Amino acid sequence: MQTAISCVPEDGFDAVLDIDNETGDSNTMTFETTVGTAFSTAHESMRSVSESVSGEMGFQLLNIFSESLKVSSETGYDWTRASSRADQRELTLSLTATAPGHTRVTFEQAVGRCVGPDVDGGDDDVVRTEMFRVTTFDYSTGETRVR
Repeated sequence: MQTAISCVPEDGFDAVLDIDNETGDSNTMTFETTVGTAFSTAHESMRSVSESVSGEMGFQLLNIFSESLKVSSETGYDWTRASSRADQRELTLSLTATAPGHTRVTFEQAVGRCVGPDVDGGDDDVVRTEMFRVTTFDYSTGETRVR
């Protein structure tokens, strides 16, 4: 059974944690996020047919991102590296972050979405990368830093 994925890849950043610590001492939080590929409901049912179909679909999806986006102008993520991880499974990461007093720290994760005719109403194929952007706003100076 050969299944072809047809979609238009796009990427951007999704906020995964926002620590708004306008007053007080430093604030530490632990949060969980996922890295890996989550397929749409329709594609996930096709992947369950066999390991070879599952691997092929993972390879196809990441190839779509690699060939279309290359190094993304939106996120800076190098999608050509992602295609070598053909059947990337989802992995949950537990991360700890600290916001010093009088700061706001926002963590965003680079995420790719496969949007197309064979993806039903918002149930996209999604690739959550290992790349994060951290924005810090200092309330006392009004300075914003992005890393």
